[in-house]
Amino acid sequence: MVLTFKIPANEKKLLMKKTIILFAVCFSVLATTVSAASTISMRTQMNVSGTSAPVAPVPVQKPTVPVVPVIPAPAPVVNVPDKATPVVPSVPVATPKPVVPAPVPVPVAKPVVPVPVPLPPPAPQNPVPAPAASSTNSVGAASALAPTDAELRMKNEIFVATNNARTAVLGSSRRLASNATLDKVAAERAADMFKYQYFSHSSPDGKTMVNLVNQYGYRWWALGENLAWGTYSTGAQIVNSWMNSPGHKANILSASYAEIGIAAAYGNFKGRNVWIAVQVFARPR
Repeated sequence: MVLTFKIPANEKKLLMKKTIILFAVCFSVLATTVSAASTISMRTQMNVSGTSAPVAPVPVQKPTVPVVPVIPAPAPVVNVPDKATPVVPSVPVATPKPVVPAPVPVPVAKPVVPVPVPLPPPAPQNPVPAPAASSTNSVGAASALAPTDAELRMKNEIFVATNNARTAVLGSSRRLASNATLDKVAAERAADMFKYQYFSHSSPDGKTMVNLVNQYGYRWWALGENLAWGTYSTGAQIVNSWMNSPGHKANILSASYAEIGIAAAYGNFKGRNVWIAVQVFARPR
């Protein structure tokens, strides 16, 4: 038995529009969702006359499509160098070489001859016999010629007492050596003081023992002089008086000296018979 059902033309057009819209919606949903939509199948029946009659459409329920939230992928972290702070490569700093100053030659200054204070004459003890009066020991001519035995003994006592004082403080290696040229300078200094009746490191015409040392051709690095006058009895007394005076003591104990010249003259000095003793210290070149 064949059932024939005809749909009016206007309803057929409307149905086709609805079908097209439905298909468009389904395809739109399928394009934007993860789950696939169900497919709608349709059957058509063919009539005897060869005309087809579509089967009445079955209403299709829209599938429930779960909405899956789309989580955006995190943006990759790209380390971008800071353009504001460019990296400057470190440059090694060369260490400057130390500047070594050139040695400056130190000029050798001439020594300053100390000016000791004249010593007062001590009380006589065990007096040395005074030399016999003669024209050579008169005022202004003392010890102008060869010294007497008493003067030689006094000179030797001064030499021994001086080295004893140095040995006690500086040791035996610092003993002074006697020098004949310096002895002559000391003798001329004593004679000149008796002759011109003065007691000083400078003569009335301004000359000193330095002038005599240079005149005799003695080459030196350091010079010094000690003077004494009075009624002494021994050479040890004269040295002891010098050791009680800071300036004279400094000359006797100075390590700058290596040689010595000594004179001890006896004569009339300003109306009195006294001793004048002279020490000339030096370091030869």
